[in-house]
Amino acid sequence: MRKIVMLCALCLTIVSLFAQKTNGKIDAITGKKILDSLPANMQGNNLNTKNDKVWSPSGFIGVVVHRDYGTENKVTLEVINQSPSANKVSTIIAQPVSNANYTITQINGYKALVQTLKSEINKTGYELLLPINATLVTLKAFGYTQDQFLTMANNIPVAMIAQKVK
Repeated sequence: MRKIVMLCALCLTIVSLFAQKTNGKIDAITGKKILDSLPANMQGNNLNTKNDKVWSPSGFIGVVVHRDYGTENKVTLEVINQSPSANKVSTIIAQPVSNANYTITQINGYKALVQTLKSEINKTGYELLLPINATLVTLKAFGYTQDQFLTMANNIPVAMIAQKVK
């Protein structure tokens, strides 16, 4: 009887660990597909192909997809799978409090947080934080108006990314 109980406990542990390992996680191949679907330019800035990266999972973070655009007013776009910050951002979006540093907006039907940033040379920038399950899509740019930034954000294929990370 003891062997049966131990065997059942072992099986349950293995199934549980497997579910945790695969639930919402993507692999490098899926990361590459996401990278290939991202826009070729943002606000007139072409992508910097040499900087395109898909990093393998590391520690608590899953696959990270990175793309940037332009040189002078660089635009950075990342998709971070299994991001520890995704839940925090989702909580802020669900229960917004009045804050002058960020606003909540919709990007292609998905709620997102947009933060206002200041650079070291007093250049205004914006950062988009868009949670999709345990994945966080981020877009960061300096030297653009908020309307230009939101136009860039609306070029992100959010529905396709959501499909890949579900």
